[in-house]
Amino acid sequence: MHVVRRIHRVVIETDDPSAIGAALSRALGLRVVEPFRMYGTFASMLLDAGTAFVEVARLGPPVERPTGRARLFGIAFEPPSLDEAIRELDARGIAHGAPAHHPHAGELRRWTNVLIDDMVPGALIFLCDYAPASAPRLLDDGGGRDRARLDEIVIHVRDIERAAARWQRLLAPTEQRLPGEWRAGNGPSLRVIAGESDSIASLTFVAASTTGASAGRRERTPVTDAARDLIVPPAALGGLEIRVRTAHS
Repeated sequence: MHVVRRIHRVVIETDDPSAIGAALSRALGLRVVEPFRMYGTFASMLLDAGTAFVEVARLGPPVERPTGRARLFGIAFEPPSLDEAIRELDARGIAHGAPAHHPHAGELRRWTNVLIDDMVPGALIFLCDYAPASAPRLLDDGGGRDRARLDEIVIHVRDIERAAARWQRLLAPTEQRLPGEWRAGNGPSLRVIAGESDSIASLTFVAASTTGASAGRRERTPVTDAARDLIVPPAALGGLEIRVRTAHS
């Protein structure tokens, strides 16, 4: 029995989601699924990253002068069945919150979140179950020449053995492809590596070619080479570490 079917989306937190979301869309050629919207003190923008979504969100009221700083804040997992996933969490001894229902006034979209405790301190790791008729859809065209696909989420951890065991317990029966690396379903992979602090550290995208994936170059967003990856300069994306590699590298 699976708790996790696939990674549904990565959540980026920033005080200026409209600007950061637009910069990501330009730099990586990501389709805007849901434009920037405000829901009271919460605001977000949803992008199609081919294998999963990227949500760029503000988690509080607007500020008069946004700093534009951004951080990788959360990972939402899609369960095969929320009720069965909750029962399986309990059977595995994985602490979690109660189901939280999230209707937005005036919208048909409905979903339920279940927070999972003790995965990445300071980050939001959760199951997200949409009502079937209201779930956002990825554009299944293989990414296209001008769109990058999210391929990998890297998490830094101070205790690699403990973290690997914890993630294996959540993601089972999906097995590690390499030590500390899992790919659930057809979504991006998740990899834990040793670091000085526990945090969601970086995202790696894959494109047919770095030229084709660089809407950012045409928009004059600079990209620099580093080993086999291209790195979008953090200053262009609020401090985020975003890598792009070609499909053949």
